[in-house]
Amino acid sequence: MSISEMDFRPAVRPTPPPRTMRSLRDRRDELTSRVALGNRAAVERRHSLGKRTARERLELLLDVAAGAGDLAQGLWRGVHRDGLAVHRV
Repeated sequence: MSISEMDFRPAVRPTPPPRTMRSLRDRRDELTSRVALGNRAAVERRHSLGKRTARERLELLLDVAAGAGDLAQGLWRGVHRDGLAVHRV
C-alpha cells in the first residue's frame, strides 16, 4: 500500500444520544442498583466463610440502634457538648 492509497481522513465517531435529565436519572438509578447489589461472588465467598458483608453489618447495627433509643439517649446524657465524656463515680 502506497502513501497515495492510505486514508488519512479522521475517523467518524457516532454522535452520542442527547443527555437529558431523564437519561441522567435513569443512568444514576442503574448505577445505584448495581452498587447496592455488590459483587455476588464476593458476597457468596463472605457467607461461605461464615461472615457478613459490611453492608449487612451496618444494617444490623442500625436496626439494633433504632430499637435501643432509650439506651442511646442514656449514653448521650454522659457526654458534654464538646464531646468529652463525663466520668460517673
